[in-house]
Amino acid sequence: RLPLAVITADCFPVVLVAPNLPAVGIIHSGRKGTAAQVVPTAIERMCQEFRVQPDAVFGAIGPGIGGCCYEVDAASADPFITRYSDEDAVYRPSRPGHVYLDLRRAILRQLEAVGVPSSQVWSADLCTACYPQWFYSYRREGPRSGRMLNVVMIQPPTGSAPHKSARLTAGRCARAAFLAAILALNNRPNPSSIRRQLRGSPSLSSGHRCSMH
Repeated sequence: RLPLAVITADCFPVVLVAPNLPAVGIIHSGRKGTAAQVVPTAIERMCQEFRVQPDAVFGAIGPGIGGCCYEVDAASADPFITRYSDEDAVYRPSRPGHVYLDLRRAILRQLEAVGVPSSQVWSADLCTACYPQWFYSYRREGPRSGRMLNVVMIQPPTGSAPHKSARLTAGRCARAAFLAAILALNNRPNPSSIRRQLRGSPSLSSGHRCSMH
């Protein structure tokens, strides 16, 4: 029942779930972390610690700045240009000396490369810079931007045997989920509309719903 959390304001929160154990993890993956392969490193560590294979792991990618808005200079983009091909759609041209980076696509490619099946990966596909009514964005608001708290935990139903119920709950990916940048450290308008949109998004895989709290 120990909550794990990361704080974001454009970087991506990535949740990992190994439902058969159960075990969960959450990663803060911004430009530098994504370039350094922080998500594959976390999956490798999870597999080593808990003796599972990557194809037994589910992933969920929360809101972060999209390729529509994230413009960087050539030096910042170089690790991505070196690693990914044009077909990966991780970057696209911008003004001279700059490119747009799609970190979400890079994380998806990394999950695929390390052996997590695409059918077991869910993505919010929401740009934090595009929706000021929902999210804080460092790129949009600058250093005074607020921050969002993203949380994952295994929560057994009340009154049940902890280990057995936790296994069943995580097996459905029902309560091993993250807040997807809904809980903000500073006040934000009622998040019910984004909760509805996230609940209506595709599940992690058939029969594995990811419940937002």
